[in-house]
Amino acid sequence: SLGKPTLSDLKSGIATAPVLFASQEEPQLVDLTLRKFKYEGDVDMASRLVAKTSGVKKTMEVAEMHASKAIKAVDTFPPARGKYAEVCRDALRHLANSVVTRRT
Repeated sequence: SLGKPTLSDLKSGIATAPVLFASQEEPQLVDLTLRKFKYEGDVDMASRLVAKTSGVKKTMEVAEMHASKAIKAVDTFPPARGKYAEVCRDALRHLANSVVTRRT
């Protein structure tokens, strides 16, 4: 579902990834996006249209792919010399993972 930050973005005229992906299935979202959701009911309509599509699912898939790549990148760092290096690496892995598992 679209969380509060996304709805806030739409109210500010900003199309988020779920909306952009959803517009491939619901062309009406293109018009709403181009006018920056400025008319009464545009945000609600966009939210309803996105809910009918795979826009949120595709967004999560992209986020998960990038998180996985980030974790793999951390795993390729050269051996650590510092006392806290592994703690920092674990924090980076946790951050990448938490971005895709958080709920708003």
